[in-house]
Amino acid sequence: MMIALTLAISVLFGVSADFSGEITANSEGIPEGDGVVVSYPSMTSPMGLDYDPANAWLWQATEDGGWVYTLDPTTGSYTQRFNIPTYFGGADLNSNGAYLDDAENNLYLSDYNGDGGATISDAIYCFDVDTPDSPILLNYWDLGTLDGLLGITYKAPYFYCTFYGAGQLRSYTLGSGGAFTLENSWSGSYGGIWYDAAWNVFYTHDALGTTVRVLDGDDPSDLLDSFVPGCALSCAMSDAADPEYLWTSEFSGQTNNKIDDEYVPVPLVRSTWGSIKTVF
Repeated sequence: MMIALTLAISVLFGVSADFSGEITANSEGIPEGDGVVVSYPSMTSPMGLDYDPANAWLWQATEDGGWVYTLDPTTGSYTQRFNIPTYFGGADLNSNGAYLDDAENNLYLSDYNGDGGATISDAIYCFDVDTPDSPILLNYWDLGTLDGLLGITYKAPYFYCTFYGAGQLRSYTLGSGGAFTLENSWSGSYGGIWYDAAWNVFYTHDALGTTVRVLDGDDPSDLLDSFVPGCALSCAMSDAADPEYLWTSEFSGQTNNKIDDEYVPVPLVRSTWGSIKTVF
């Protein structure tokens, strides 16, 4: 059964600081389909995920009062780690997308409209998470927009961010002291996003939609593939070190889901991909 959604146009392009303000949904949760391997109960308002290979867990953004969590992919259990508002004088800030630079152990979190522009608009926060329960805020970027920033990922040399309200994917250079440069943009419907360097593709989906889309890493306007895993998709998409699976969350049903990555031809290994990419 598909999650029923009502998107009011006047709200869709509004200035809500919470993604929850953009949708209404039924309370039946997510039905498991053929592509859902396992579904775990989550914290309140689960959002973006990214895998941490050093700790074998997933970092998870949420709209649960600004809390950031880690998720054990083997059990589905989650641990509350730190609270974003405490770094900003208690401002009403959350996180929606997550990207971990595992070489530097820096966690980037994107925030949908910040606190509605009262002090911060669409924003990206960067934390040194060497100490997961009390990380160091290294930098943040107030993008000065209220375009509904959701997902964030990275393909060198740019960060790629999805904007739900504006209906765009944008690439940025993020500099020191909050400086940034908008490099490019693509129009479409986007929710979560994750870049797979091994295949040079972006995985994305409509926010609260049911279809995963695979975009060319060199040209995100080029749709390579799509598939329907059998669950609704919120602002999350991540690989947990196993290319046959992806992780996503369902915001309204409050679950984290491990789904089949139907883009990966099971008999093939990634090292062969460069020579066969045009087949797909």
